[in-house]
Amino acid sequence: MINIENVVHKYKVWEGDESRLLTALDHISFEVGDGGFVALLGANGCGKSTMARHTNALLLPDEGKVTVDGMDTSDPENTNMIRRKVGMVFQDPDNQIIGTSVEEDVAFGPENRALPPEDIRRYVADSLKAVGLFSERKSSPVHLSGGQKQRVAVAGVLATDNSCIVLDEPTAMLDPRSRREFMETLEKLRSMGKTIVLITHHTDEVTGADVIVGMKDGRVIAKSSPSEFFGNRKLIQELRMDVPASVEIGRSLADMCLIPEGVYLSPEILCQTVMCAWEKEGSLRPEMSGDAPQTAFSEKNRDCSGCCDIRNDSRNETRSEFQNDAPPLMQLQEVSFSYEQGTAREKSVLKNITLDIRKGEFAALVGSSGSGKTTMVKLLNGLLKASSGRIFFEGEDIYGKNYQLRGLRKKVGMIFQNPEQQLFCKTVLSDVEFGPLHVGMSREESDEAARHALELVGITEDKFQMNPLDLSGGQKKRVAIAGVLAMRPSVLIMDEPAAGLDPGSRDQIFQLIQRIRREEGTTVVLISHDMDEVARWADRVMVLHDGTIEADGRPEDVFQEEKLLEDTGVDLPQSGKIMRLLREKGFPAGRLEMTNEAAIRAIAAVLKAGDENA
Repeated sequence: MINIENVVHKYKVWEGDESRLLTALDHISFEVGDGGFVALLGANGCGKSTMARHTNALLLPDEGKVTVDGMDTSDPENTNMIRRKVGMVFQDPDNQIIGTSVEEDVAFGPENRALPPEDIRRYVADSLKAVGLFSERKSSPVHLSGGQKQRVAVAGVLATDNSCIVLDEPTAMLDPRSRREFMETLEKLRSMGKTIVLITHHTDEVTGADVIVGMKDGRVIAKSSPSEFFGNRKLIQELRMDVPASVEIGRSLADMCLIPEGVYLSPEILCQTVMCAWEKEGSLRPEMSGDAPQTAFSEKNRDCSGCCDIRNDSRNETRSEFQNDAPPLMQLQEVSFSYEQGTAREKSVLKNITLDIRKGEFAALVGSSGSGKTTMVKLLNGLLKASSGRIFFEGEDIYGKNYQLRGLRKKVGMIFQNPEQQLFCKTVLSDVEFGPLHVGMSREESDEAARHALELVGITEDKFQMNPLDLSGGQKKRVAIAGVLAMRPSVLIMDEPAAGLDPGSRDQIFQLIQRIRREEGTTVVLISHDMDEVARWADRVMVLHDGTIEADGRPEDVFQEEKLLEDTGVDLPQSGKIMRLLREKGFPAGRLEMTNEAAIRAIAAVLKAGDENA
């Protein structure tokens, strides 16, 4: 359906008052067949989004050729027909939402195709049901959460009934339940013969792809099946990607000679293999793997000597235990909040929230989209004022008559879901300098703080004079984070800071935050829909549902409450799902382990015990 032949694309980027050409795509070639599922993976800035925009003529090649069903995208006479065939969902849903109500926005595409009114109503209803937003059809998109806006954008493309859908990080801001439902929707679309091109950093979303295209520095460096792709350790490292939890856990258990080697793309196959090994009381070995369930890909068995200990991986050093006797830094007392209070459109979001946030802790706030998470953190630095209740910072009432909110905002830095909301200067360096300059630092101090913060988040000096809006989505996110870090806040609030970041950049950001915590005693409040992220880094989890705190405790305790998680729309981390599945099959898994490393240790302990008893 889509044929990309030797495509080159260059951007003009500005550095102050001068411009230069930046090669974003460097002789790219691959095909997307009718009804196929192609995934594009790679680090931020590798050219994925640029490539996606070539598939429906939003961008045109400087060299090479892109055709859709034989139509050249460079021919303007083909543009309308190409865009009727290829729909696109962008990283930022605000770039696609134009209607005053949800159903009006979703109806925009079908209306512009001059479809009959009854067909438009049906398409809109079916699309909103598919993404779980039918009940919000009369709502204004302005009042929706970031994740809900993302689903509106997806519904708008589904309603247009394109034969091919290109999705650029469509699940980046979706809560776990919505992400699961959305992937089920993609499966339905595939069964209907739709062609799917998916850009994502969630590798578990692409295990069912026909082909994975790996990109680096504007080039295609791999085109292979998921089993071949995730089985190539050198390639994964080069692309700065991670692998699905089932692949990582299976690989480690195989390295320890406890299960046969293979690329375990699904938790089900991994659990079958583990159960087979356990039921044989450790007698199963790689050379006897014929009795084991087949994996998607197997390599030759190798000598197991010396591989029976879990490798020392720097990723194991993540979350640090937090002492609960630290003094309260922020306190919420019976806080409630409603939008448009006192009007017919009043919407209650938070209800009688009471909690303490202690100095130096890393607290994660989780919950389904629309549960009130973003609203709550905006209250913490005075961007919104509570409808009722009190908020204290360092013992002072922030609603007191003489309290200066400007002083609060110097100490409580916030990184929003959408980095464009924080980027407005002409250059990256001046944008990061803006905050320090306005909290009393000198020009020299601001410049030093900005350069240091940019270095910390991995933005190199060659990008300092670029316009921040010329950067990739992930790079914009890192610049926004640097802008807050440069002000040296005592509290760092992060609303989905890793959404849209590649795994390498994500780990770099969180390792940086942990270092700042250790060195500066910074308090961190994280909003995230990624439960693997929460389990790995946070020392406290607060579950927000329907405006109230339903659970508050250590991740390893909160994630044992399976019924509560199900009721509140919060998912288990990937490793927790694997442990649960093993337990359901009768494996003596004990507690649900919440990190891959802990799951590997727990499974290995049982299998080794069986081996010793055999």
